[in-house]
Amino acid sequence: MAPAASEVIRPRWTRLITRILAPVIVASFALLSFGLSQLHWETWHLYDAIWMNLLGLAIAGVLWRLGSVRAIVRPERLVVRNLVRTHRIEWAQIVGVSFNPRMGEQYASLDLSDGQTLHVQAVQAADGPRAAAACTRLRRLADEYSRPAERPDDGI
Repeated sequence: MAPAASEVIRPRWTRLITRILAPVIVASFALLSFGLSQLHWETWHLYDAIWMNLLGLAIAGVLWRLGSVRAIVRPERLVVRNLVRTHRIEWAQIVGVSFNPRMGEQYASLDLSDGQTLHVQAVQAADGPRAAAACTRLRRLADEYSRPAERPDDGI
């Protein structure tokens, strides 16, 4: 089965939960800072409310980034966007794809030709069978794209 020009693999549950929690956190911190200012607490100042809201925004930003992890499959490379970094990996660099949640692995892993291992946070054990199917798909694509292109026989 030939893949489309670009395919995106995303976690289901993490994305859903973080998309709900991020705005709830921002609203909660805003309401709490407003409520504390209404108490006329002597040690509570405007800059405390500002910092509290900035902290809520920072937490929401981390949650939003966590919800945006993905693996983008392209014919020329695999783009893996994890929580902290985005990696662009040529298919030829991928030696193997592993995922064994029964052994405690939370994410799929790519074994790279330079000996390193890269976790793919888009394929998470929390997604159960959906994650296993995504890992199988990554294995097939790595096998398909890492093979050198076959050249027609010159008859020599």
